[in-house]
Amino acid sequence: LITADAIHCNRDTGQAVLDRGGDYLFALKSNRPTTLRDVEDYFADPDADITETLTTTDADHGRVEIRHHAVIHAVDWLFAGKPDRDHPAMPGLSTIGRVEAEVTREGRTSRSVRYYLSSARLSAQAFARAVRAHWAIENGLHWVLDMAFDEDRARARKDHAAENL
Repeated sequence: LITADAIHCNRDTGQAVLDRGGDYLFALKSNRPTTLRDVEDYFADPDADITETLTTTDADHGRVEIRHHAVIHAVDWLFAGKPDRDHPAMPGLSTIGRVEAEVTREGRTSRSVRYYLSSARLSAQAFARAVRAHWAIENGLHWVLDMAFDEDRARARKDHAAENL
């Protein structure tokens, strides 16, 4: 299962993963506005056919995070119309997922909602594991870039400075 950020949520990357025998799990964000709006509207419908849900709670480093995961396997409705440039169909789509996160830290609570498209037919538990594993890698990479390379303070952004470094 290949997980990737929203920049990779496109037909070509999805097909490349499938052609090599894998499955994808891509974040869906505003770079696919029509698809994102359709998925948000579907989940907002009280009669939505949600296949399975799972709630997880983590508490560490002074914060409590509650995540509500939901998956949908009946996905034919998403690209039922003629695909266009703003709404290209995803090859092999089998699961649409949503994560609603509520994080409480120092008495303040923040909420976020994230959506995902996957070619794998994921249970809510498998979906939750895959999303958490992706963020564990993502956070670990950012930590290395910041701590080892001091990337957050790097100001080499003009012309070819980054490549030269």
